[in-house]
Amino acid sequence: MTKPRAKALAFSPTGSLLASVAAGLVFGRVVMGLAARHHGSTAGLVVSLVFLIAATMSVTLFLVHWHAQHRRTEPAPIQAWVVALGAGLLASMHLDGMLTG
Repeated sequence: MTKPRAKALAFSPTGSLLASVAAGLVFGRVVMGLAARHHGSTAGLVVSLVFLIAATMSVTLFLVHWHAQHRRTEPAPIQAWVVALGAGLLASMHLDGMLTG
């Protein structure tokens, strides 16, 4: 008797996931621009954090709205979107740091 095979996790990037990564890349550029403009001051950090939180929330809410408008019965993958945003943000900041440093 053979064991049933476990389902393999297939990574299929959807449009929403790719949009989250692209938005994260743009957010990273903006955050690095704000940091350069404020020369690493506390005010620059606060402005960057406020921008980052507001932008992440707005993109996530837009994707949830888009998901609901297409009448999908499955729940929206909010956690995957936020992780993709973060990955794009970190990648953009890392590349910008490598190019300027």
